[in-house]
Amino acid sequence: MTSQSDVSRRAGKLLNLFNDVANGKRKISTPADAQLFLEAVQKRQPPSLCIEIIISSSSGLEAIRCCVRVDLTLTFVQSHTLKLVDYLSNPDIKALADGQFLQELLLVIAQPPTVWNTLVDLFLAHSLSEEALRPFAWLVLELISLPSKLGLDILKDVQAIVEDGSLIQATAHEVRELGYKIHKAFQIRSCSSSTDQTNSPGGRHDNDSANFREIAIYPTMDEFLATAKPFYRKAEEVFEAEAVERASIHLDNQFRLFREDMLAELRNDLQIASGRKKGRTSALKLGNLIPIGIETEDKNRGKKCSLAVQCFSGLEILLRMEAPGRRKFLDDNRNFLKHQAFGALCCGNDIYGFAFVDRNLDLLVMGPPVVLLQFTNSQALSKALLALKSVEGVQFILVDTPVFAYEPVLNGLKDMIDLPLQEMLLGSQSLDSYKPVAAVRDLALKLRLSSAAGEEEISLGSKGVKIDKSQLDSLLNALTSAVSIIQGPPGLLNQLYVQIQTSVWR
Repeated sequence: MTSQSDVSRRAGKLLNLFNDVANGKRKISTPADAQLFLEAVQKRQPPSLCIEIIISSSSGLEAIRCCVRVDLTLTFVQSHTLKLVDYLSNPDIKALADGQFLQELLLVIAQPPTVWNTLVDLFLAHSLSEEALRPFAWLVLELISLPSKLGLDILKDVQAIVEDGSLIQATAHEVRELGYKIHKAFQIRSCSSSTDQTNSPGGRHDNDSANFREIAIYPTMDEFLATAKPFYRKAEEVFEAEAVERASIHLDNQFRLFREDMLAELRNDLQIASGRKKGRTSALKLGNLIPIGIETEDKNRGKKCSLAVQCFSGLEILLRMEAPGRRKFLDDNRNFLKHQAFGALCCGNDIYGFAFVDRNLDLLVMGPPVVLLQFTNSQALSKALLALKSVEGVQFILVDTPVFAYEPVLNGLKDMIDLPLQEMLLGSQSLDSYKPVAAVRDLALKLRLSSAAGEEEISLGSKGVKIDKSQLDSLLNALTSAVSIIQGPPGLLNQLYVQIQTSVWR
């Protein structure tokens, strides 16, 4: 057992070694020297202070250069070189001198490319452990993000890393997130026509695409876990675009904004339903789920593919009844596990897929009850099957998010190829030149005179309609403008519309 005094003595020796090497009093000549120096570096806290000492010392950078090259075996690379890279990923280091200190250290590691080539070869051979993938992915992202004027030519290597696909399939979400960012950075660097590299769609997660029509309506696990701000534009950015592109950009933006409204509501409801956030909820949580079969899609009957799962937890109220009583209970309580109820198959923060309940009474009255889940797409179904087989504690949690109100609108935006009233809504020219037909102009004049006289009732055709001043002003605006919003309850608007037709076009 190591005593406190032994730990203190070792810490003192490492500090002395660090100072001697940084000041040029001792050279790195063996793997053992390199191991001790790298350990000494990582013991220095805070990291930002340690890096300042290395950069400002006479031999600090040269010592780092020697340490990462003295041994290129897999064991040393994983245990020491990538541990140093992990240490360098501390955000406080990147904040020094606007990133210049970190840039110098990265170039020391990457040039000449001996170490870089070794790391790439080990990655492509799938030799790196899951723990080593995070610092490796961080290093790749930082290197490809360096200014091109530095002459670091790694584009082909990064292409091989992207095409390998191991990063976005890694177990750790942080590694997958870095993988998405690397993919986006590679696309930007390999496409000379790209101009907006700071705020553009793509690269945040596996459901972030430059083409909004390729974005799945329902989120993926990595999208839910992503911390990067979603991409969307301000209204002024839409109007600053070229006229020929404005409609497509507007549709893109409306899709992203409306979908973010749905995701915000879905996140909130799911956090409340799962108990991670306070709020009133009576959501069902179905657990101890065992998949027993798949009901295939039947387009003629309008039936989607469903996964049948036995539910051993969450539906105890049914198990306490006899079979006839279960059916009567389900018939009498149609809101209990209602048809097309929406929920998420999840475990903790991990969401494997979203699904709708197909309420089949013949299966629900079984013991244990069998629930049919219609997943939103084949990828979600595939992940759900894998999770149910290999992950403990998976639950299907029902949420109250009205996705039925969002989905058709979002799909409608995807399908739109023409924007109605495009010139009125997005056109750059003024609409002040609009002139209604003579009959409408006469009616508008009559209404203005009624408004000026303070009349509370106006006559249109054979009937009188009571409206207040704000409604009258809104009606006048509608009659005299190319595009407008009419204020008033639907019943009154229908009545006004009928009366206007009778009055103007009789």
